[in-house]
Amino acid sequence: MDIILAKGRAISVKETRIDLRTRKVYDALIEAFVKLLAEKQFEDITVKELCDCARTRTATFYNHFSDKYDFFAFMVKEKLSSFMLSSDTINEDDTFEKYCISILNNSLDFIEEHKQMAQHIMTDSLLSIMMNSISKEFTDQFRIRMEREHLRDVDPEIITQMLIGAMSRSARWWMNRMSVTSRDEIVSQFSLFLRGFIKSRR
Repeated sequence: MDIILAKGRAISVKETRIDLRTRKVYDALIEAFVKLLAEKQFEDITVKELCDCARTRTATFYNHFSDKYDFFAFMVKEKLSSFMLSSDTINEDDTFEKYCISILNNSLDFIEEHKQMAQHIMTDSLLSIMMNSISKEFTDQFRIRMEREHLRDVDPEIITQMLIGAMSRSARWWMNRMSVTSRDEIVSQFSLFLRGFIKSRR
């Protein structure tokens, strides 16, 4: 069972065998949640409102999730899995730098396409949940590429936290400065930072 910290408390993503009926419930809840996030802040969304929008009983929701934070953590994992499987910009043989740049570019793509929803997600509490949810996947991917490129004296778990933090803060900062700072500049500066780090560890 996955344990995630949110607002100083432990929340769990309950292990559930996803059959067709359950899958439909999950898909309806995720679709409704995305719709609501485009309209209002996460803190203002209630479980009842989410269930009404998804045409799902609240009892069904609580059979699978402890609360909306638990559900959000689950949704992040679902979106990440879908992203990793469907993205045509990420390949198994990508270098460490190219992999990180692809992650950043896809994040900026998402913000450009869903700016209003992204603004409602980019709160401190949700960023914490998102970072905890995606850290393990990225740690494993970073470790593979670091070992392949023989980077010295690095701890993949610590580096993952630093890079995810840098990317999420950069994306959040850029979201409010699109009119004066191009995404190419963000990506270019991040690439320079990565190259300096990689060079220093070889």
